[in-house]
Amino acid sequence: MRRRNIAFTLVFIWALLGIPVKQSTIQSIVLTVALSITVLTATLTILFYQRIKHYE
Repeated sequence: MRRRNIAFTLVFIWALLGIPVKQSTIQSIVLTVALSITVLTATLTILFYQRIKHYE
């Protein structure tokens, strides 16, 4: 179950980061995409870390 949760989280991150990166070919939204990726990655990292601590 734990490996399944880790895999699901990684797929979720991949999908959420892949969509804005693909759309970032339009130069006017590159900064917004970069900021979104940073905030999203930080949030998901914190949530992922808390989830791991919860299972230990």
